[in-house]
Amino acid sequence: MYKNLSYLIKHSAIILVILFFVRICFAITFVPMSIISSNLTVLPRLLFNSLRFDVLVVCYVLLLPTILTFVFAALRKPWTERVLSRFRRLYFSIICALLLAISGIDMGFYANFNSHINLTFFDFFNEGPMSLIQTIWEEYHCVYEAIAFLLILLPILLLIRRIELGKSSARNALHSASRQQPSRLKVIKLSATILLYIVFLVIGLRGSVWRFPLQIEDTFVSNQKPLNDLVPNAIYMLKKAYKEKNNAFKIAKTDDLLHEYKFKSLQEALDVYTDGKVKMVKNDTLTALQHALFEEVGDSLKQPQPNIVIIYSESWSNYLFNLQQKDAEMYFGLERHFKDDLLFRNFQSVQNGTVASLENLYVSTPFARFFASAYRFKTLPTSIALPFKASNYTTTFMSGMDAAWENCAEALVHQQFDAIYDKFSLLKDYPHATYNSIGVYDE
Repeated sequence: MYKNLSYLIKHSAIILVILFFVRICFAITFVPMSIISSNLTVLPRLLFNSLRFDVLVVCYVLLLPTILTFVFAALRKPWTERVLSRFRRLYFSIICALLLAISGIDMGFYANFNSHINLTFFDFFNEGPMSLIQTIWEEYHCVYEAIAFLLILLPILLLIRRIELGKSSARNALHSASRQQPSRLKVIKLSATILLYIVFLVIGLRGSVWRFPLQIEDTFVSNQKPLNDLVPNAIYMLKKAYKEKNNAFKIAKTDDLLHEYKFKSLQEALDVYTDGKVKMVKNDTLTALQHALFEEVGDSLKQPQPNIVIIYSESWSNYLFNLQQKDAEMYFGLERHFKDDLLFRNFQSVQNGTVASLENLYVSTPFARFFASAYRFKTLPTSIALPFKASNYTTTFMSGMDAAWENCAEALVHQQFDAIYDKFSLLKDYPHATYNSIGVYDE
């Protein structure tokens, strides 16, 4: 049992080296040295979080062989060692090949889209895979890349083979030792090893010993995108993309919506909504909807243009407004304002939840989780930044939160915000600011 666990650890070390090698290649290819040299204080956290993401992948890979190791140890049959060794050799060979292949695909994806694998990756299967494969063959050095892949994979496979074949020389000694009655010291040593291994596996699968498990926010370690992109590995980003794909909303077709709401035609729906003021011209659906949904006014601002600040704050539940007199200390001095000032008790947020409300404020979408959909990569005509951009404003999103949360940073850039100023921007300018896992405190 002890030996089998030690072999699993050795195979895990190979996976960690592969992921580290890929990250070095990524840094050389995509991260300018000037950014690294000017952000040296960020490197310890970057390396630590990178290791957490890599260990997470390793622990998921270890689950199956670990279960088999414990099951076979309970069987105590002479053939179990041979079967486990052959399984590990095949299993880790396939895993290492997949890790290299997915990492290579991720780097190619990043070279094209300046982003790790995201849910748009799955459009490959929806938009004529054969034509895309032909395009990839024509635009990339596929032969050279395949040769490089094989040259990297071959020594890894030989190392995996050597680990397992090195086991055979010790197998007979292990069998003879297993027939002997184990000493108390050996039992304690084995029990401690198993316990430490299980603790490592549990912590690694969670990715954290703190309040929150490992999550996408942990990919942000600075206000520099190239450095943040160094943190996650391709496997984690593929998993995240697949989860978003499964949760993504779908835009219903016009005919389906008309049928659902019992309209005979789009013109009938427009008549209800606009009192007959908007008419379809030559079936131009897009123009008709734009006239129905949007009103345009001239730019009446005179130079110099004023700064415009929209302050968005977390709202209180109405429950806090209805506390009894004995709980008045919960008002923190606001009680007199409730009596003397104007208080709107039935004010309703646009959506339940912070990100859902941000989405509606910035792009006026009726679809929840817009920032988690493929549409976050497109500029919507309803983006709140567009009229300001048209009037030559610089648009900035400023928040103490970690902008990686729910893809906020990624989505807002595509909604024409010129700058995203978040937790890590604040910490760079105010290194002594207090913060927690969610963000920098408001003060």
